[in-house]
Amino acid sequence: MKHFLQFLVILGLGWFTQQYTPWWTLAIIGALAAFTFHKRRWTSFLIGLLGGSILWFIPAYLADIENNGLLLQKISLLFGGLSPNMLLLLTALIAGLTTGLGAWVGSAGRYLISNNGTV
Repeated sequence: MKHFLQFLVILGLGWFTQQYTPWWTLAIIGALAAFTFHKRRWTSFLIGLLGGSILWFIPAYLADIENNGLLLQKISLLFGGLSPNMLLLLTALIAGLTTGLGAWVGSAGRYLISNNGTV
């Protein structure tokens, strides 16, 4: 249940803050969620990876549908002819890694504080 709550916190906070803040705030949101819910580092990383990926993939996919794929086709030319689907996956991967690494740091920080700085 805590896994799902951490996932929902990442999605909820990420959805509202991404409208007003830079893209890298996903790392801070992942760190805060992992620090709050106190999961193992790998578990927090995977939850952050999934949350951040979904958070960026769905709006990118919906924007692609709205403009009939024209924007992704033009951007794919800038990246050496990558397919539009690969660009969507690359977008999701970047967001997922950013959030996942932030969650890893938050979980590690919680571990260090709870163990008085001893690893």
